[in-house]
Parts: sequence; structure tokens; C-alpha cells
Amino acid sequence: AGDAWTWHALHNPSLVTVSPLAAAPVQGFGLLQRDRRFLDYQDLEADYQKRPSYWVEPVGDWGRGTVNLLEIPTKSEALDNIGLFWTPDGSVPAGGTMDIAYSITADDNGSQLHGLGRVFKTFQTVPNTDGGKPAVPGEARRYLIDFVGGALKRYLDAPDSLTIDATTQAGRIIGATLMPNREIGGFRAMLDVRLALADTGTVALRLTAEGAPVTEMWSARFR
Repeated sequence: AGDAWTWHALHNPSLVTVSPLAAAPVQGFGLLQRDRRFLDYQDLEADYQKRPSYWVEPVGDWGRGTVNLLEIPTKSEALDNIGLFWTPDGSVPAGGTMDIAYSITADDNGSQLHGLGRVFKTFQTVPNTDGGKPAVPGEARRYLIDFVGGALKRYLDAPDSLTIDATTQAGRIIGATLMPNREIGGFRAMLDVRLALADTGTVALRLTAEGAPVTEMWSARFR
């Protein structure tokens, strides 16, 4: 939406979930696969590491609308359980029509779509509390987000020039740390969020320098 770029981490939910991701005139959206390592899939038949990504771009003015992510529970990698679709603001009258046009591009990992740093990996765990005693599951979550590309390499020797910009729709952020990750030539952000068991919503994070974004916005849904 606008000049903002968002990467939303997928997961296998316990219930069918629809998450609104962007609510503005949209320049493009898609399902992008960035992990291209066979070692992370170990499937000699399906070759998941070779599956294409797809990017949708509106042709003409679609007006305002929302990009929605559909996640369906599945116990098998053979069952497709992710969908992405756009819905316009308002409603189309019964018997009415709405004409839209778009292009779909097959790509590798979408690395050419923008020049910002990109999300490389997302990990989730439970943070430690004082004395090393684990927090009660559901009370706090720790997200680890690896960013690569863009201008990030120039900050490896000046990490203090980068700032973590993080928000959460529920609960509160209780800790945020950034450290160089020279193994990938980028950075790892660590974000701790305290939530109630019933909380649902989205947590988001990006890296900035002097108030300007250096990376795309990472986001993930919690429930």
C-alpha cells in the first residue's frame, strides 16, 4: 500500500483464519517463497524449493480495498491451505458488475520487487524471565526475525544507527533487541511480547535509520 512493503509470516492455524493485511489502494500483493534450500524441505518428489512465487499487480484504478490472507488448518503438506485475495471497500449491488484488470507474474523469491532489506527467516519461542525461569506459555512470546539485503550490509559495523520500529495490536512489547547476523550479512531482531491467553491480533516490526525505513515491515498474527 503506497510506498509501504509488508511481509507477513505464514503458519498452520488451529482454526480457519482470515487476516486483513492492507486496507488502502494496493500496488501489488502475492505469495512469495524465499526459502530455496532443499535441506529445509527434504522432499525428492515435490521439489518444494523450486516452486514459483506469484505476484499480482492491479491494472488501472481498483480503488480502496483490503488484501486478505486465508489460512486453513492442515495435517499434510499435500493439501494447499493458503490463499490471498482482494476485496473492495463497500459492496457490489445485487445484479451489478465490477470490472478489474490485473497482471500475474511468476517469480523466484520476489527479491527484485523493492530495494529495502527483506525478511529472511522468522522464528518463535518463549522468552526467559528473571533467573532463567521460562515464562508461562501464552503469557509471553519471543519473535526472532532475520533481515537481509538492501542497504543492511553497510550497517554491520554501525548497528547503533538502526532502530527497531515495532507495534502490537494487543498486549504490550516488553523487550526489543537488534544484533548483526554476519552469517547472512544482515541483522536479527528479537522482540518479546506479553499477551493474555485470549488476545488476538498482529505484531509488526521493521528497521529504520533516521526515521526512514531500511527494511520491509515484518508482521505475524498471534491468537
